[in-house]
Amino acid sequence: MVNTITSIKLLTKQEILLALLYAIQGEVYPAIRAIAYRYDPDTQHFMLRHYLDRNPLQKDYECIKNVLSKFVANFVSYQFNKVDAENHYFRDRTAEIDSLDGFVYVRKELYIDDRDIRLSLQRALVRAIYPAIRAIAYSYNPDTRRFVLRYYLDREPTENDYEEAGCVTTEVFSDFNNVLFDDIQEECYYSDSLLSRMDGLDGFVYMRYEPMTPEEIDGAYVAK
Repeated sequence: MVNTITSIKLLTKQEILLALLYAIQGEVYPAIRAIAYRYDPDTQHFMLRHYLDRNPLQKDYECIKNVLSKFVANFVSYQFNKVDAENHYFRDRTAEIDSLDGFVYVRKELYIDDRDIRLSLQRALVRAIYPAIRAIAYSYNPDTRRFVLRYYLDREPTENDYEEAGCVTTEVFSDFNNVLFDDIQEECYYSDSLLSRMDGLDGFVYMRYEPMTPEEIDGAYVAK
């Protein structure tokens, strides 16, 4: 009597990666931060996961199903017991994304710090300062991706002030390919307060020369 052992073909990591690289052609779009996979040869379970920079939409599920269909079609002689697809909203840029068994795609992302923003603003403000501006401050929250540019004026703001501020923020955003900002706000305020009492937000990028008052001279005024 001869015992016959039926062997199950196991996929190699190279075979999986080559098939995935083929499957994602034409299926990667800006909202995808990364694509990871997991394959369990014992259970023949395969999972594909998209990490997005926003909440998943119906089109995201349709796209990942298309990728899975093209991937499975590469292995006509192999039968997966289970195939799963997941879309995860993962916006935290400081946390590490779970790579599962490996990444097949990772988006190039820009990271900016306070120094980058200041340098960009100073460049954008060249020939953009006019006499009515007393000071300009800014703030940027990397978690919410909210950017605020605030003008302090020596008169009530006009529509032209908001347009001028908008031109500056446009210059700043172009330095970072417009990918780091979800919420943009230009603010213009009339203020007759002392410069030292103005809210500098994350910092001042411009402050008009004004003679210091005795109160400011006596106090320790330090601009952000």
